[in-house]
Amino acid sequence: MNLFDSIQDTAFDVVTTTFGVLAKWIPKGGGEEKTAKVLYKDPTESQQIGNTDYDAPGYTMEYKKGDFEGLKERADDGILDTVSIEQRDGSFISFLIQNVKLKYDGRTMVAILHMK
Repeated sequence: MNLFDSIQDTAFDVVTTTFGVLAKWIPKGGGEEKTAKVLYKDPTESQQIGNTDYDAPGYTMEYKKGDFEGLKERADDGILDTVSIEQRDGSFISFLIQNVKLKYDGRTMVAILHMK
């Protein structure tokens, strides 16, 4: 592993350890539960397009490539899997995985979520 990749892995681990939350995924149709620390975005403000407020579905989770192995491929195949994300009070909220994209760095996955 080159120096940049090593630094990137360390930085991502520090950020998810500090700010991340637990996420659980069990593949639809069965399979072993997989867990990982993720960066969860739960926007409370509307987006604006021109002078109009627009409530875009802005729930996302970022995770390191290698965590939730196979999730992107399943989303690409149109399988609507569910992920549960831990909230501040310790409860979990479930979302459908709409899409999973690979970020520009090629090592960070971004899942677009839809509240169930």
